[in-house]
Amino acid sequence: MKHETKKKALLFAIITVTVFLSRVPFLGAGYGKDPDSWRVVDAARRIAANGEYSASRFPGYPVQEIAYSLISEQGPIMFNGLTALLSALGIAFFALSLKRLRSGNIIWATFALACTPLIYINSTTSMDYLWALSFILGGFYFILERRFIIAGILVGIAIGCRITSAVMLIPFMFVIAGSEDRRTTLVSLAGFGIAAVFVAMLAFVPVIMKYGWIFLSHYGDYYPSVDAIIRGMTVEIWGRTGLLGIFLSAVLMLLFPKERWQVRSFPSIMARREVQMSGLAIGLYLGVYLWLPREAGYLIPIVPFGILLMNRYLSRRIFIFLCVGVILSPFGHICRSNTICPGPVITDHTDRGKQAEYVHDIITKVEKLNKKAVVVVGWWLPQIEISLGRKSPVTAEYIYSIDESGLKKYSSEGHLIYYLSGIPEFNKNVHGVDLIGQGGRPLMGIDTP
Repeated sequence: MKHETKKKALLFAIITVTVFLSRVPFLGAGYGKDPDSWRVVDAARRIAANGEYSASRFPGYPVQEIAYSLISEQGPIMFNGLTALLSALGIAFFALSLKRLRSGNIIWATFALACTPLIYINSTTSMDYLWALSFILGGFYFILERRFIIAGILVGIAIGCRITSAVMLIPFMFVIAGSEDRRTTLVSLAGFGIAAVFVAMLAFVPVIMKYGWIFLSHYGDYYPSVDAIIRGMTVEIWGRTGLLGIFLSAVLMLLFPKERWQVRSFPSIMARREVQMSGLAIGLYLGVYLWLPREAGYLIPIVPFGILLMNRYLSRRIFIFLCVGVILSPFGHICRSNTICPGPVITDHTDRGKQAEYVHDIITKVEKLNKKAVVVVGWWLPQIEISLGRKSPVTAEYIYSIDESGLKKYSSEGHLIYYLSGIPEFNKNVHGVDLIGQGGRPLMGIDTP
């Protein structure tokens, strides 16, 4: 028993350190491309400054926002580094779960999860996705270990990181429900459920006290195109090389029937229900995504359970072939010119650097304005405000968007109205106000990162 515990601890440590170190080169380029990654930093600084909870956006992400407030004066490396560390721990728990299920291909499956582009990118930013996933994966491991109260606590924290983590209550309770006799099952379900709900409610107490139950509302009714939805479900998750690996694996299965559906992993009977649970989790999260498919990040929780299922049903050789494609995917893909182009992680890091330069140029240009002005900046506002720090513009004001009454107010006060590229269309959709038609001026021309 002691020997087995040491082996598990060693595996956990090696995976944690390796995954964390693989993120270090990508931690310093701002807080992320997604404006929400800057909003959470802004909220953390408001919490630290005022001593009062402030949501980065509804429905609130209190565990992450409050945790970040403890390091509010730090920069991107510390914020993103905390995400990277939690991600590494979550992926290490995934490896232990595979070991507990007596799976084969543990290392291949674990590093496929670590290198899935959507996972990799979001583990180097200040977004909440990997915070929630890591606690979910920790909860999964402790469910397999039959330590249901600890599992419930971790899932409750995951819900406090991202409220949609509550979806996992259903699959996890499905696993617990088939574990023992009826009496033991009821006790286990109660322990898990009460712990999860109590911790989640405790996490959201600051949100409810500040905003009431309005925090459960969501904003906007924008629904993407079918192409964008499909892209979010495919190439944005796996990258081009990873998607090619998955496609070729399917082709190999057709060409070599003996390699088809060879159940060589998870020989344990206990694994059957966990496999069913994975399918249920994937189905539920796909439903959530299709209900409001704004970002591919909503699908992050399906990745580990998708890998678990592929490891369960694919033959070892085909599964390893698939994993190689996914592991290479973050770093490069073959372009149409038959050359190697940078992969999603590389391009994301480059784009984050370009965004920082663009925001610096905006601030520099606004500082040179010699008349009172209002600059409508839309989704760039969080990054601009954080980049300004405590410095405030002398003659200009940055605003997210402007409605008819705001336009009349600023115009009557003699303010010139400026906008960034892409903002007139956004502002017209939100408020019905045509900035170009109302005499607004482009601040930076048409070029954006």
